[in-house]
Amino acid sequence: MEWLVLVLLIVLWRMHSSRLTELRGELEKQNELIRRLTGRLYTLETSTRPVPQAIVEPQPAGAPEPEWKPEPITAAPTPAPEPQSAQERYPSSEPVAPAYAEPILAGPSLGDRFEERLKGVDWEGLIGGSWLNAIGVLVLVVGISLFLGYALTELGPAGKIAIGVGVSATMLAAGVIVERKERYVIFGRGLLAGGWAALYFTVHAMHAVEAARVIESPLAGGVLLLAVACGMIAHSLRYRSQNLTLLAYASAFFALQLAPMSGLSIAGTIPLSISLLTISRHLRWPNIPIAGMVFTYFTFIFRYDPKELSPALGAATLYAYWLAFEIHDLLKLRAGFERSMKELTIFPLNAMLFVGTALMRIPPSTPEKSAYFLSTCAITFLISTMLRMRWKAVLIPSDHPLTGLLAQSHRIAISFASSLLGGALIRRFEAPKSEIGLLMEAQLLVLAGLRSGERFFCQVGAAVFGAALFDMMARDHQYGRLKLAGQDFSGWVPYIFWMAGQFYFNRWLTKQGRYYTWAAAVLLLTATAEMTRSEWTGVIWVSLGLLMVEVYLRSGWKEFRYQGVVTAALGFLGLFLINLAPEAERAMRYAVAGASGALLFYGMAFRLHRREGEAFPRDTATVSGSFLAALALWHLLPAPLVAMGWGLLGFILLETGLGTNNKWSRWQGHALIFSALIRLFIANFVITSETAGISHRILTVAPLLVLAWYAWKRTPGDIHWLDAFLRRTYTSTGVIVAGSLIRFEFGRSFAVLGWAAMMLVLLHFGLKRRDRDFLYQAYTLAAFAFFRGWATNFSSSLVIGVLTIAAFYAAQFRISRENRIPRTAFALAGSALLSILLYDKVSGSVLTIAWGAQGVALLLAGFAVRERALRLIGLGLFLICILKLFFYDLSKLETLNRIFSFIVLGLVMIGASWLYMRFREKIQRYL
Repeated sequence: MEWLVLVLLIVLWRMHSSRLTELRGELEKQNELIRRLTGRLYTLETSTRPVPQAIVEPQPAGAPEPEWKPEPITAAPTPAPEPQSAQERYPSSEPVAPAYAEPILAGPSLGDRFEERLKGVDWEGLIGGSWLNAIGVLVLVVGISLFLGYALTELGPAGKIAIGVGVSATMLAAGVIVERKERYVIFGRGLLAGGWAALYFTVHAMHAVEAARVIESPLAGGVLLLAVACGMIAHSLRYRSQNLTLLAYASAFFALQLAPMSGLSIAGTIPLSISLLTISRHLRWPNIPIAGMVFTYFTFIFRYDPKELSPALGAATLYAYWLAFEIHDLLKLRAGFERSMKELTIFPLNAMLFVGTALMRIPPSTPEKSAYFLSTCAITFLISTMLRMRWKAVLIPSDHPLTGLLAQSHRIAISFASSLLGGALIRRFEAPKSEIGLLMEAQLLVLAGLRSGERFFCQVGAAVFGAALFDMMARDHQYGRLKLAGQDFSGWVPYIFWMAGQFYFNRWLTKQGRYYTWAAAVLLLTATAEMTRSEWTGVIWVSLGLLMVEVYLRSGWKEFRYQGVVTAALGFLGLFLINLAPEAERAMRYAVAGASGALLFYGMAFRLHRREGEAFPRDTATVSGSFLAALALWHLLPAPLVAMGWGLLGFILLETGLGTNNKWSRWQGHALIFSALIRLFIANFVITSETAGISHRILTVAPLLVLAWYAWKRTPGDIHWLDAFLRRTYTSTGVIVAGSLIRFEFGRSFAVLGWAAMMLVLLHFGLKRRDRDFLYQAYTLAAFAFFRGWATNFSSSLVIGVLTIAAFYAAQFRISRENRIPRTAFALAGSALLSILLYDKVSGSVLTIAWGAQGVALLLAGFAVRERALRLIGLGLFLICILKLFFYDLSKLETLNRIFSFIVLGLVMIGASWLYMRFREKIQRYL
């Protein structure tokens, strides 16, 4: 403790002595400014010279003008410096700055300021004259205190007091004499401060110190101590030095630290504090109250022991401290003086030191006593709030945010009062009584804020509500359990509902506390989740969201709109999670909950329909409802009927979107229809059961094909790029589904015939409607039919092969001659399938002859219908026959068959040649 006070005294004395250094620094700055101005004046005078005019010789009359010749540009010679210096022209005691000195407006750097600060400082005089003096006074006061308390045990109390008074008087007299000489002013004032501190402690020891007690009456000792304090204050006021007065008070407080512990040693700080505040008020010294506050409370902290002194004495002393500084601040506030930042910190610092010191040094014996103390403090701060509210009109506004915050001292006071009263309620009562008290306190704060027009009171009330909620959650075990409709939940749920009702009521009262409704929404979500704890939690949350949206539509308060959207989104998340992978025995309940949530979302979308600016929440609600409805259908319906249920829901949404011109509803309908079509491949194509001879596969797939065709017809292709994409996707998906249905219904062998027929239909519609999508789908399906025919080799039925080949040739002739590539492709595919059919049905010995006959037929048909592609395919088939004849038949066939093959093939080729010769003119025309 001694070292702490030593450092404090040194700092205070350094503050006092630094004023002289600051004055010397200011003088140096003025001299530097004069030097710079002189340098600038010299620069201006030396640079102002007459400019010599060029000498031009007169030219005789009639003389030709001299021819101009460019001369090289050379640098101007640097003028010679003036021989006379600035020091010579402007003699002075100070050296003149040169012409190149830096401008006056240029700010000095940090290093320059540091050097300027240190320049001219007499460190030897500072250390020897100021610091050693302060340290010496401190050491002397400590010695006197120790002497009076513990040393010289052989002397009686009167002798000790006499020595202390003599030493104090000697120091005071020496200080008065020495300070008259200007050279020893600092040293003399240090002696004066030490003398007054020694005298104060000596008088204090007359009653408080057992070894030096000469006064038995506490009243007489206190009066004498007060008299000395007044004399010390009066003498310090003579010098009008704030730092000197602080040093004197610091010595007095430090002297009290060395005294034995007693009630008088604690109470002796009260007159010191009052006198200190009185000086500060009259002389308007801002540092005095803050320093005195720190001295006072720290003296109490280090000197008071509740085991030796009465707690009532400690509490009374603390209240006296707080009241003294509080009255000082209130008087300043009432007078309407413009206060600095330091003065504005008096009230909050006093409050924190008062409460913190009380809680640290006066521990209560029971929770009831601590509650009484906190409630008493809360009442005092409430009174302070009322007084500050009355005089707040005289506050001077400030642009600085921190200054403006500290100037609103009534807000700080109500914050302390509310916190202390809340702490008292929590300490005094168990749950739920403490929460009821906190709720009442918060409501009173809101009402007080409305009555006084102080919105901050309402905000403090909201903070108390939050404290009540936090305490409720922390002590939930004290509420017990409740039962309602077979549901077991915590006993704090009714209080949560009551608090939410209070929040909505306060929102209605304040007309601006939006945070109340957000907090109420959170409370309702928490309470309903605690009550249900089942699959119906999500449904209840969606219902709350719908109710909040309804309130928004009727009241126009936008926070209910956002709260409704957030609450409904949480409900959707809850329903989605429980429906994602439900238990088998609870699947029906989950499905019903999901369907209920979907209906609620659709209801929300209906209420937001045709409301300006509500497109996003409306569309989000429909998307959420559609998703939940699809999940519900997934759980409610058997697996083969889920696709039909999705398709029906998609049909309803599609028609709704078309009827209301809502693109989001249309797109949801499309998404569900496509989901239904995709699900067919998962659960419907594998069905093997039937009814009345009709496969369930057809009964479930055919309606969706009709739905896909209907959606394709109802979807415009020129409104949005997505609609055009959907039209194409519908045709492609329909073809895939129809082709898959043909494959599963007809089997591997007959599927190729169905695909071929479907190819002709698509080709017809594509050519008739000039729709490239149908054409491409027909081409794709033709490729599948070709490879399926090639893979099966038409082994099951000759009729299937013939009909499939005929379909390819029909497709060839259905396409116009302008489309050469697809027309030639169909001809080539049909001819290839015919060759494959011959390969499968004709034996190996006559295969060459059969292919040759096919080539002749292709030539004849090509001539007959004037189709060059058929003729070229026929010729190509002849080439294949020749290659087969020489590379296979010649070595593999028997002699008779080999001869027969050669002969027949030769005849065929001759006949073909004859045909070309016969129709040569026509062929030329065809070509």
